[in-house]
Amino acid sequence: MRLYYVKKIWIYLLISALLGLYTINAIMHDGFVADINYWVGWGWYGKENGIQNIYFSSTNYYPLYHYILTGFASLFDSWDHLEKYIYLLRFITLAFDILGIYLVYLFLKKRYSFWTLLLFAFINIPFLYNSLIWGQVDAILGFFVFAAIYFLYKQKIIWGTLCLALSLAFKLQAIVFLPVFGLYLLYQVPVQHWRSKVSMAVLVFVASLFLICLPFIIEQDRFLVFKKAVSGLVGFFPVVTMGAANVWSIFLSDHADKIPDSTALLGTITYKQAGLTLFCTSSFFALLPLLKAIVAKIKGNTEVFFGLDKLMLSASLIGLSFYFFNTQIHERYSHPVFLFLMCYSFLRKDFFPFILFSIAYFLNLESILRWGRFDNYHTVIFQRYFAGALYAIVIVYLFFRLYQKKHRQQTG
Repeated sequence: MRLYYVKKIWIYLLISALLGLYTINAIMHDGFVADINYWVGWGWYGKENGIQNIYFSSTNYYPLYHYILTGFASLFDSWDHLEKYIYLLRFITLAFDILGIYLVYLFLKKRYSFWTLLLFAFINIPFLYNSLIWGQVDAILGFFVFAAIYFLYKQKIIWGTLCLALSLAFKLQAIVFLPVFGLYLLYQVPVQHWRSKVSMAVLVFVASLFLICLPFIIEQDRFLVFKKAVSGLVGFFPVVTMGAANVWSIFLSDHADKIPDSTALLGTITYKQAGLTLFCTSSFFALLPLLKAIVAKIKGNTEVFFGLDKLMLSASLIGLSFYFFNTQIHERYSHPVFLFLMCYSFLRKDFFPFILFSIAYFLNLESILRWGRFDNYHTVIFQRYFAGALYAIVIVYLFFRLYQKKHRQQTG
């Protein structure tokens, strides 16, 4: 018993020490300044002019983060004061990182201590790199997507649909997880209840998005500027990549950042069209086991089981396929995969894909931000194609695990 408490105290001390180091970094290092400067301006604009008028500023962010920015800015009495303490925004994102780990803990049915999982996450610098070093907010998107799947897994459809709506109100990338959610909803719900449950989910989803967007669309002028801002995100960076270590970077390295994705790749097929085709094809095979389970359910075959490990694998593959094959992808867009992969790793005690994914993610972001100020950024490991190759290995490995027969009858 004494050893148990000593171990627990050490875990608390290590978590506190790591959090302290991350805090020092947040104070001393600016992170990715371009984004952060925008947030200061948008936050102050929302405070001074009302959040309902935020789209009259230069913003093209989706609504949900503007609620956070405006609320945060309202705590300060001057632009300079807000700018001085803008680094504190990182700890709002950190809270979502921690909440995500708590959901992993619940997903795993408390087989592991929450504090052990949290220590594992804190030790893994790539997991918190985006939130506390880069200073970006993809962890918030990752949390809502993961929470949507968690509540659906627990058959709390309203809560799951609400989280899905919040994810889409935060960033457009959440849309790629809609098929996972929709198909898993059909798997979870008895066939005879499909009409009522799906109708309820659609109603909650639409109503939630409407209420979130209401301040920005209630008047015609606001609606028009809101529509222009959010629709303009599609094709906003019409190049093959925006820093992502994906399939295009394997062949083109960082030159992919300079090539328009409307450029012909094969005959009349452009990079954008090829990327979208590859993404859709990969996504189909990532969802195929779930589709088979739904068909078997319709036929009354109870032997086909879609377990939690396969759910985590399918969701991870959807997120990775979006990042790896599409054009116009930023280096951070694979971040929502972290929680799904971590859950799978602890569930199956298979840490290889999580470790390799973390390395690829770190190398990609660090090659751009150069937070560590290493002397070897010119070497192979920091070249875009190297991290891209690591991502490719992860994708192949996850597909292998998804279709491996001995994994088919695991309990959920």
